[in-house]
Amino acid sequence: MGARSLVSVLVLFAGIAIAQPASQDPEGNSDTNRGPIELPPSGIPKSISANGSKSTPANSNSGDAQASISLVRTLAELRRDAENGDPEAQYNLGSMYSDGRGVPTDLVVAANWYKRAAEQGFAPAQNNLAVLYQTGVVPSPSPGEALKWLNAAAQQGNADAEVNLGSAYYYGRGSKHDEVAARRWFERALARGSLAASCALGVMYATGRGVEQDFARAEQLMHQAARGGVVMAQAYLGEMYRLGQGVPQDFALAAQWLSRAADHGDAISQNNLGFLYATGNGIPRDYLKAADLFRKAALQGNAGGASNLGWLYQQGWGVSLDYAEAYKWYALAAELGDAASRRAMESLARIMTRKQVDEGKKLITAWKEEHRVPKSAAGE
Repeated sequence: MGARSLVSVLVLFAGIAIAQPASQDPEGNSDTNRGPIELPPSGIPKSISANGSKSTPANSNSGDAQASISLVRTLAELRRDAENGDPEAQYNLGSMYSDGRGVPTDLVVAANWYKRAAEQGFAPAQNNLAVLYQTGVVPSPSPGEALKWLNAAAQQGNADAEVNLGSAYYYGRGSKHDEVAARRWFERALARGSLAASCALGVMYATGRGVEQDFARAEQLMHQAARGGVVMAQAYLGEMYRLGQGVPQDFALAAQWLSRAADHGDAISQNNLGFLYATGNGIPRDYLKAADLFRKAALQGNAGGASNLGWLYQQGWGVSLDYAEAYKWYALAAELGDAASRRAMESLARIMTRKQVDEGKKLITAWKEEHRVPKSAAGE
């Protein structure tokens, strides 16, 4: 085989105090009650095939057509080598089915190929198989199966598996809750240069979980991960500066890091950066940019973004003054579990005309139909 495939790591972090402003006043009267927010996983494992090819239409230009032919040839070679028992070919073929590159996406087939490679001791396949089981996207044959494969890969020095194993202990997922063991695995991965481990340990030092609280060490680790492109580290570091959490409060630095995470699609950062634009903290006040960021966050299911967008519509800041639109966004935020948004919706309804309330409800129904959201009682 040629160059070895790359494997991404699934990192699950909890207890991260990332604020999600809900019904906040962009003039500065924000709710300071912040509970721990669990950041989303970095994603199920994705890999790059040995030659990095991607599927391209056969009727494209000659260069793309040649790439398509190359992919077919690579797929045929991979399948041949995989059937002959080559663990790296089995791993790469599994990755293609996992990513839907050159073949239809099929995680069950991907898991089958990963397992064949894992049983031969191929650590990246062991890690990816464990992640598929751990996330539940492929049914696990037994409760301890994911942990078994993570242990097998971690014992071989696979840094991704070490991070995932640390996360399993941190959460008590498939194992007992053990923050000391989590720290130990994160430190092993960090020694191998894992940026995900740097972020994880930064969280632990910032929260004092499993280690003695040390904000200076947390900031150092977060900077290392954030500069390396770990989106969760960028988001967390931005919030540390925004809130003055263990570091001097610095809205300009907060905006820089939140902007980087927001550009990578992090909904929480989009919402919080939008709040900085709405308040003019650290950056010039810009309601148009705030509205755009709140909308992006809301469309990803972020309750704070939906509620804040509703507030802008209620005030006519950066968007047209529109009570029906405000009502819609408050209702959608309420359905996402934000109690303050439900109160804001009910308060707004008291100053709306019956026609405006009816229009708001129609907007909610239309939005749900467009985005295929199940019907809910909120706002109806």
